[in-house]
Amino acid sequence: MAEKKQVKDSVKATKPKLTNRSAGTKATKSSVGVASESTNSRVRKLTYKDKKKSVKVNEPIPSAFRLLRLSLGHLWRVKVQFAGIMVIYGLLYMLLVKGFATGFNLSEVKQTVMDTGESTDGATLGLALVVSMFSSIGAVSSESAGLYQMFLIIFISLVIIWSLRRTYDGVSKITVKQAFYSSSYPLVQYILVVIILCLQLLPALAGLLVYSLVSSNGLAVGNIENVFWLVFLLIFCSWSIFLISSSLFATYIVTLSDMTPLKSLRTAKRLVKFRRFAVIRKLLFLPLFLFVFALVSFLPLALYVPVIAEVLFVIFSILMVLIGHSYVYHLYKKLTESGKNFVGQ
Repeated sequence: MAEKKQVKDSVKATKPKLTNRSAGTKATKSSVGVASESTNSRVRKLTYKDKKKSVKVNEPIPSAFRLLRLSLGHLWRVKVQFAGIMVIYGLLYMLLVKGFATGFNLSEVKQTVMDTGESTDGATLGLALVVSMFSSIGAVSSESAGLYQMFLIIFISLVIIWSLRRTYDGVSKITVKQAFYSSSYPLVQYILVVIILCLQLLPALAGLLVYSLVSSNGLAVGNIENVFWLVFLLIFCSWSIFLISSSLFATYIVTLSDMTPLKSLRTAKRLVKFRRFAVIRKLLFLPLFLFVFALVSFLPLALYVPVIAEVLFVIFSILMVLIGHSYVYHLYKKLTESGKNFVGQ
């Protein structure tokens, strides 16, 4: 009997311990439930850094050298398709803009520079001649030639963009007739986007105008004033570059079907979001590279055979339109591929 009482007492003593354990498990379950409900009810909003990280998770944009190499490689693979397009553009450019009867005056420029006595060094003289060739790219003989040049650039840009899109999509055979006939349907939308691009250049033009007036009239006397007006010019030029860095891709987006100018501008703005400065660096690389390439290639020719240098430079200026479009379009394709999970939002 005494042993049975001891067993009952021990069982009673252990019962409260079991209830305490069950109560503890219930408490932990309730705390976990409350915590899960609180986490579900509070959804943390993405900050600027989080969104930037979501872009970086995607495939990175290739370097500028790789972009240039890939774009030139693509042009080389489809050189037969683009050869006819550029031959027609070159003939129209010489016929409507430059004129076949235009004399080459690089020899006269060389003699004029040598007569001044300011650039007797060969490298300095060659640099001056190359710069003069670059400055003659936009020079036209009359107002009508300027209108022809503007229309021709817009028209050939549409042809090149249409051809690049087809060749990048895997269409191996495109004819010159197809390129010229089928590429002109978004002409009005493309012109509207180009007008917006021209408006975005106004800050840079205003800065250049003010800076030239200050320099020509001698308003900037000391070094501090010169630095101030130079910074003023850089700010306004940077403003235009910042705006154009997204709107430039709208010229390619607007050529898509059922695309309006405003919609293409909004899409281009989302395309470069959180990556604008990287895009600006890659866009500025191309003109810098082309200038260095022309300087190395044409400097000895301009010094010794200026007539041949100017003929080859005209061909180079015609090819620069194709190279520029191919480079920017390849950058546009890489941006859409690397940011496709974000741009569509």
